[in-house]
Amino acid sequence: MKFFAIIFLATLSYIGDEERTENLYSYQLQFESYDECIHFYNNNTANLLNGLLEYGKEKYGDIQIEYLSCAEVEITPTLDVPNVIGQKPIYKRGNR
Repeated sequence: MKFFAIIFLATLSYIGDEERTENLYSYQLQFESYDECIHFYNNNTANLLNGLLEYGKEKYGDIQIEYLSCAEVEITPTLDVPNVIGQKPIYKRGNR
């Protein structure tokens, strides 16, 4: 069984080793459209970015948010990570 959803996809990089990254997927927060995802981000930007940074630091250590997008993904029980079909960037480090 597979299904499609629009979720947040974040890429975190390690400070001092920016080539090393971690990807995070917001399975628990899904949207019906890119517009809905972008609207949610625009209304909750500070909380989302601060929460993502706090979670990333707790889990990975000295990291920074490199990239955040609304991503359309295919999710199946056999995949460890979703198959990204498309995405719309909403945050990139250095380009707020």
